[in-house]
Amino acid sequence: LDTYLSKRTQVANERPWRTEAGQTSGATRQERYSRTQINNDLILNLSGQQIAEGVTASGLVGFNVNMRENDNVRGRGRDIVIPDLYNVYNFERQNIYADLTEKQRLMGLFAQATVDYGDWAFFNLTGRNDWSSTLPKENNSYFYPSASLSVIFTEALGWQNQWLDYGKLRLSY
Repeated sequence: LDTYLSKRTQVANERPWRTEAGQTSGATRQERYSRTQINNDLILNLSGQQIAEGVTASGLVGFNVNMRENDNVRGRGRDIVIPDLYNVYNFERQNIYADLTEKQRLMGLFAQATVDYGDWAFFNLTGRNDWSSTLPKENNSYFYPSASLSVIFTEALGWQNQWLDYGKLRLSY
């Protein structure tokens, strides 16, 4: 949970020379911003399990929920009516702005599977599907997968070389 509330007040005092002349003066600017974000992950992890001679598999599955809520109110006033009362409504000229509460929710399911051979060849698959509250209900889901293959060729070929200690090739989509 990450949340905060910020209140700001700026005051320009009444000008005595205007008061003596029967005129109003002074100003205020008041703002209130709030933001709340909740992020929750649940991850089940499968550590490396040998599935054949020299072959190990590992993986994870998970669920994520992220909710955000923001709002703000701003007000300005000029020409104070009752001296030393700095409420926006105590000014002859007022401007008040408010942004309605903005809410966003993102939920996702994800998975990853890795198979390695001899600690030098690795095949990895991932996938995630998200559902967003900011998209149309009939089209609020999107999926993004990936696949990669990597080989540590210095290990696979048994290279012990002064000019190349570690070499790896990776192909990813």
